[in-house]
Amino acid sequence: MDKLIGFMIRRERLNRNYSQESLCKGICAVSYLSKIEQGQVEAREDIIRALLKRLQVHYKNDPEFLKETEEIIDRAYEKIYLMESISREMGYLDKHRLDCLSSRCMLDTLLLSAFVNQKENTMLDEYASCMNQRQYELYLYEQCMWGRDKYTELLKLNSNAFYTVSLGVLKCYQGAYQEAIELLTRGCAISCDEGNIRALLNGKVLLGTCYSNLRNNPLMTRHYQAAERIAAALGEQEMIDLIYYNLGATYLDWGMIREAYDCFDRCVERDVLFHHKFAICMEKLGQKLQALAELMLGYQDALVEESPVYKEMLDVVRYRLEHEDYLHEEAYDELLQTCFAHIENELPEGFALFHVPYLEEVYQATRRYKDAYLLNKKYTR
Repeated sequence: MDKLIGFMIRRERLNRNYSQESLCKGICAVSYLSKIEQGQVEAREDIIRALLKRLQVHYKNDPEFLKETEEIIDRAYEKIYLMESISREMGYLDKHRLDCLSSRCMLDTLLLSAFVNQKENTMLDEYASCMNQRQYELYLYEQCMWGRDKYTELLKLNSNAFYTVSLGVLKCYQGAYQEAIELLTRGCAISCDEGNIRALLNGKVLLGTCYSNLRNNPLMTRHYQAAERIAAALGEQEMIDLIYYNLGATYLDWGMIREAYDCFDRCVERDVLFHHKFAICMEKLGQKLQALAELMLGYQDALVEESPVYKEMLDVVRYRLEHEDYLHEEAYDELLQTCFAHIENELPEGFALFHVPYLEEVYQATRRYKDAYLLNKKYTR
């Protein structure tokens, strides 16, 4: 029996508020149970069976089930490394979740679920010591996703294209653009060596985003153009739309309104963030009625329900369109401040940077020069 069994026994015992004495009475010594729970002994199968029976835990040990499940888990990891969807594999694991969690496939099931759902599972922390290397690598990556600095440790274990590019993406979202560029550049080179085309595509898109945030137009354009060629070769229209959305948002931020409009107009798939930015383009071009119509499309998007901060972003633009003297109206000030606070807490830094000029505009209009100075100081790179 492997170390995982001992951890499972301990988890179920604590969940049921059993003492070690009550669980092992008539089965084994307390000291022996303690060693089983800590993975220090290879207990006999009859002892393990008796302990699990007392805990009323069914341990799934069917060879056919394990073979099929482990093949699916192997395929899920391969697809993750290639940056492909694992929805089919997760469908199987979700359907057989109870059996998976009662077998040696438990850790992979929990790790893959946390990865796909992007939800932290603190229960995994206590199992770290009994993970194999592949599991531990994904565990470290998920730790990075939740803000823990496990980058160096992970890359020492596995610096494949997926992990190198993905860590660069995380650094970009954190606003650490120089670190992100280093990781993404390295990740793109590794992607070429591996023939990992989707990792290369993601790396190029995020390099474009990094240089956009650093206001480096030539390098931003170079990487986005390369990404567009790769996406077109793959038939990835969604990624092409993302590239033009990012370019449009950048040009909008730089005051290149007509260029921004043209980029947004090339997008095929349109979500709430698209409608938000496109409406602002129309606002700046003096097309108020068209901008309001665009906002109405944004309000209908499902993301508005899932994340209320998006609705607040739309509300801010709508207020400006419907109130000529919005800069001197307290209601607009409060709406913008609330929206900005939620953006800072819930969204990547780029969203806050985009809204900084609108806050500065209010501060200048209301002569709150100290607030404008502090805001500018905080977000100046």
